[in-house]
Amino acid sequence: MTTSPHGAPAQEWEPADRTWAGALELALAVRGARAETVERILGEARAAVDLAGAPAEEALGPVEEYAAEQLLEHGDDAELAEADVTAPDARSWAGWVFTSAGFMIAAFAAFTLLTDLSAPALLPLTLALAAGTAALCGSWTLLQNGHLVLAALAALTFPVVCGIGGWAVTSWSDDLPVMPPGLMLGIGVVACGGGLALVRRRTHLPPAPTDPQVWLRRLRGVLMGRYFFSPAQARAAAEEVAEHSGGRGLVAQFGHPERYAQLLARQSRRPQRRRGLVHALLWLVWGVVIAASAWRTLADDGLAPIPVLLALAAALVLGYAVHRARDSLRTDR
Repeated sequence: MTTSPHGAPAQEWEPADRTWAGALELALAVRGARAETVERILGEARAAVDLAGAPAEEALGPVEEYAAEQLLEHGDDAELAEADVTAPDARSWAGWVFTSAGFMIAAFAAFTLLTDLSAPALLPLTLALAAGTAALCGSWTLLQNGHLVLAALAALTFPVVCGIGGWAVTSWSDDLPVMPPGLMLGIGVVACGGGLALVRRRTHLPPAPTDPQVWLRRLRGVLMGRYFFSPAQARAAAEEVAEHSGGRGLVAQFGHPERYAQLLARQSRRPQRRRGLVHALLWLVWGVVIAASAWRTLADDGLAPIPVLLALAAALVLGYAVHRARDSLRTDR
């Protein structure tokens, strides 16, 4: 019997409904549903279609709306809580650290090979760039999880680490160890591939704090770090929760602080716009850096492959930054 990737018998669906079922499966997966949740929802959808005796679109409605409704009913906190890919568990953070550091190592080694550059300081400079990139990645992870002070400290290590690497290159360039660029490229590819293999949708949330003060502190941190509430807005939200708790358990009344923070964020238009604009600004800065590198290499090498690729990358990143900004400015959430 032919089955879908989640075990639901695909051949039992009518041909027209198979397309609807596939779209439902995709919509659930995009929303972060696990395999077992997708399988359960598909099974119930098939039973409902059989009972109605009508096409799936007519019986259950549009795929996107049905997927959202069913995930709210069947999903657990980890599937429902919105988070960027770096949040919140250690495996995700380690995966992105290895991915970003490996990419930096591979990119620098590839540049060295393509330009036939003999760089005695390749190893320490590359490791400094990789460590700095890992620090930035860790800073973003800490920010998304509401640890604002630790995120700032981690971000400040980036210029320090890169500065140390640059100082080592300029001061000890003749005495630094040399690693063949081909070997460095292999290390970078392996690290990047291993990091991507570690990156998964999160399968659990950190346990909801039972101590009321810890719960409220987590709520404030997530509202500010992940959803870009102002400190005053986050503090007001936490105070309102404490006022309505009536001395009873916050977990029993409001659930997980991450889920409750997400619900508050969806009701607040200004933080949503602020969040989108901050993300757009980050992409803009990255695009400007790439564009500056492209301009420099174009001036030196003309229309060589590397500057052309850099220019295309800059155009894509800057275009996405503009898209994020426009989308945030016209949001009415």
